[in-house]
Amino acid sequence: MKLLVYLEQAKILNIMLEKNQANPGVGGTTFTAARLAIALKDEINKNGFNIEIFFTTEIKEYTFFHDIEVIPLSEISKFKFGCAIITGDLINSIFEKKIFINSKRFISCIRHPYDYDKISKSKKIKAEIVSVSNSAYISNFFICGPHNQIDNLFNAERIRKSLSIDEKSLKNLFIEKENKKLITIGFMGALVSSKGFHYLAKNWSKVSNYCNQQNIDVRLEVIGGSDLYEFNNSHKILPCSKKYGDLLENYIGEEINKTVFFHGTLGPERYDLMSGCDIAVVNPTGSGEAFCATILEWFSLGVPVISSLNYGMSDCMKYFKDLTIDNPNEIQKKIISYINFDINQKNRLKLQSYLIANYHSANEEQLIQKWLLLINESNIFVKELTNIKIYFGAGKNYIKFLLITLKKILYKFLSF
Repeated sequence: MKLLVYLEQAKILNIMLEKNQANPGVGGTTFTAARLAIALKDEINKNGFNIEIFFTTEIKEYTFFHDIEVIPLSEISKFKFGCAIITGDLINSIFEKKIFINSKRFISCIRHPYDYDKISKSKKIKAEIVSVSNSAYISNFFICGPHNQIDNLFNAERIRKSLSIDEKSLKNLFIEKENKKLITIGFMGALVSSKGFHYLAKNWSKVSNYCNQQNIDVRLEVIGGSDLYEFNNSHKILPCSKKYGDLLENYIGEEINKTVFFHGTLGPERYDLMSGCDIAVVNPTGSGEAFCATILEWFSLGVPVISSLNYGMSDCMKYFKDLTIDNPNEIQKKIISYINFDINQKNRLKLQSYLIANYHSANEEQLIQKWLLLINESNIFVKELTNIKIYFGAGKNYIKFLLITLKKILYKFLSF
């Protein structure tokens, strides 16, 4: 059987030089698709399964990526596949008949919560649906009912081995900092509004003022730019669009390169910077997040995270009552609370973060086997909703989603 896997961003072909390396600086959708195909190929070779894997993406010439042939998307109609794993914009293109892929089966990876658009289009092209986290499954259940759920692959050791300094381990996790009066806070994510950095920027003066009053030096390391997803990157100073950059400048203009440092989109070198942070903030609303890969990257390095329980964030943040926020305006309170924790509390959070990353990593082999079963038409991963609290929370979010959608429709209607 021929299996096709779609890569949303072709640039990964040039920057992911080792097949077992951590994310080289592309969007999570592209990286997890590449990791899945590479892991499947290794398992297929080891066991002699009759499956041949191919990639497709927007390139001009045929090539190979870690021993897997890459077919230009413009040439894909010339081939016949037994199964195609698709996502994102390719679902749109197939639905709109802009691209024809001759495949017996389609499997749509739904990578956002409450993704009515992609689920609806997937059903219309008769694709089977896979949600990539438990939280995403619950949210998408309200749209399409029971379907498949297989988490994204994640491996903490790849991240730890990317460090140029000593590899992060339990042995050196609790080494005391030389400068105890310095607090370093991290943020990692594309500099676009959906990732919510502006909420941290808006509240930064309160954090900075508090630290000044306590005679504490504070730094905010911002990793990421809008070019992570190949979006507009036109601001004169910051690695984002002009509109978003102007908003951020309004909040933190005087602090840029004083207490706030922007590093843009980084490859694996970001892990050295991340490992030096005391605590991180990740998407404070959880908007659009199906799988908490960014949180898990911080956890791999023993760095606790402040975030919400919304959507995919809950898969990790449910273990951290002290660090979860109900709304973005609580960010500064949680940061200040963390600063005031004693050393034992901080070490407990470090250890808990590190172990949760290990826990998610331990599932990788099982997830690969799930995919092999699904690819071989063993559609047995329909899940049941059993936790009434999660069910209720997801229902509440769905009602919120419907109200927002209705508001947009009414706005368009009244604009005419």
